[in-house]
Amino acid sequence: MAEEKKAGGTLWNLLGEIRDHRSGLGGRFALRSVRALWLEAALAGRTSMAAAARWGRRLNAHTLKEFGIERKKSPCQSPFHYVFLGLDVAALEKALARWVRAAGSIPGCAYCVPTARV
Repeated sequence: MAEEKKAGGTLWNLLGEIRDHRSGLGGRFALRSVRALWLEAALAGRTSMAAAARWGRRLNAHTLKEFGIERKKSPCQSPFHYVFLGLDVAALEKALARWVRAAGSIPGCAYCVPTARV
C-alpha cells in the first residue's frame, strides 16, 4: 500500500501528475483525460492518434464522464497531437514504470512488466 502511494496510487492519478506543457489557450480537455483516452485506445488496439480519436468518438456520454470529460464528444485528433507534441517522454516512462512496479503486474497486459525501463 505504501508503495502504491509513492507511485501515485492509481493510473488516473499518475496521468494527472505529469506536467502539462500546453499554454493556457485552448485546453478544452483535461490533460489527464486525453492521456487516459489515448492509453485506453492503445490497449484496445488503436495504433495512431487518428484511430484513438475515432475510438473515443464512439464512446457514450456516461463513458466519457468516466474519463473526466463533461462534453458530449471526446477530443478529435488535434488535442491528441498537441498533448503528445511536447510530452516529456522520459517523465511518462518513469511514472508508468513506477506504477507497474507498484502493481506487480497487470493481468492480460503483455507490455506491462515489472522490469519496465526507468
